[in-house]
Amino acid sequence: MEIRKILRTAQYCFGVLFISGALLSCNASDSTQNATSETEQVNTTAENAVFVDVRTPEEFSSGHVDGATNIPVDEIERITEEIPDKDTPIVLYCRSGGRAGRALKALTTLGYTDVVNAGGVNDAKKLKGK
Repeated sequence: MEIRKILRTAQYCFGVLFISGALLSCNASDSTQNATSETEQVNTTAENAVFVDVRTPEEFSSGHVDGATNIPVDEIERITEEIPDKDTPIVLYCRSGGRAGRALKALTTLGYTDVVNAGGVNDAKKLKGK
């Protein structure tokens, strides 16, 4: 009788582990697919996008993406003057991506529809080079 109880417990534990593993692999697959979709969106947008550097003018003058416009994140509302068409593809970047993320939220609130955060200046340069 004791052996049957042990076997049932072992079967139960194996079943729980099997189901947990299956669920985890589904979630990993979904997150990989989402990351791929975001990368594809950035690459598609970058082809004909306006690059906007949201760093300070001093940072911008120390090096930036060729052809980029400098609009510091604290002045991002000014973009409506520089880029009035809210369907224009826009690629934002800064030093590491944090300020570009804040600018992305602001532009989305302003109604811009095709905006991506490229991350840091070096990431944006690589993206522009494609």
